[in-house]
Amino acid sequence: MLKLILADNQAIFRAGIAKVLAVEDEMRIVAQAQTSEQMFMALDKFRAAVLIVAGGFHNEFNGVLQAANKVRTRVVVLGDTGESAQKYMGARKTIWWDCACAIASRRKSCELLR
Repeated sequence: MLKLILADNQAIFRAGIAKVLAVEDEMRIVAQAQTSEQMFMALDKFRAAVLIVAGGFHNEFNGVLQAANKVRTRVVVLGDTGESAQKYMGARKTIWWDCACAIASRRKSCELLR
């Protein structure tokens, strides 16, 4: 079973994603984070396979990638409408390529990185 952590400061968006993913038998949401502190605690406690995080959720994106990489969690970034994937790919390349797997727009299709 694939364990997921959702991190977004928009409760209605987290609820919507959770509802969509709840129908999947192979996935289980183990935590939902409304703040950065909750996200870091959830990463450490649950060691999920995937972190789905809003692009603007935390000011220091490298810190998110480092925390995820430390517990071997893959990262899917939900970019805001109009945001470029380059914004997140500018993070330190060694960290980025070790743990990030996709950048998805809230309104567009997903861009796979691997």
